[in-house]
Amino acid sequence: MLLSNMDCEIRGPAGNFVVWQAEAGLMAIIGRPDPFLIRDALATCKHIVTLLAAPDQVRVAAAAAPQWEMSGAQRLVHVETRIQRPGLVRVRMLSPRDADAIPNLPGNIRTNVASAIRDGAASAAWIAGQPVCVCYTGWQTESLCDLAVFTQPHHRGKGYATAAAAYLISHIRSTGRLACWLSDESNTPSLNVARKLGFRLSGRVIVLRQPFVQEKDRHG
Repeated sequence: MLLSNMDCEIRGPAGNFVVWQAEAGLMAIIGRPDPFLIRDALATCKHIVTLLAAPDQVRVAAAAAPQWEMSGAQRLVHVETRIQRPGLVRVRMLSPRDADAIPNLPGNIRTNVASAIRDGAASAAWIAGQPVCVCYTGWQTESLCDLAVFTQPHHRGKGYATAAAAYLISHIRSTGRLACWLSDESNTPSLNVARKLGFRLSGRVIVLRQPFVQEKDRHG
């Protein structure tokens, strides 16, 4: 996030602070900031719905957001030299001209995809002129891009997530960057898609989410 091309804010002393992106609703803990500092930052930016922490920051995170739901997650990096092609699925990159199709996506997904089209990149698998699966960039740095995938519920399990993600991975690689993937350890379908695409485990993180806030754009 510190190197991201998205706007972010930082609070806390050097070495122990939090950094967040309001538009993405994401905050990360750096070092060992006081739980009160984290709590104050969360109160200041009420749009934050996800808090990321390293495994050794669990106590600090839990003290700062005791009512938030906590889960373990895996961070994976794409290392496969060959990229699986979409096959017979129609996939292409999204551009501003696709604005008329985006409203067919759920509200939070629509916002994230619109942001990716503007500041990053997004691909979609199409059926009858409508996107049934979208894969898009979240945070980005000079060398990494985080991917998220959303598939319409009645189109899941048909390979659209793999096709859309493969297409976007190819695009990201053409820019000289690596694709990353973050998924809850309990989200087996998401991890299966990632491994099928050639992602490999690079580390584990702890994810805290506001109660009743569900992240529906991770998996396909």
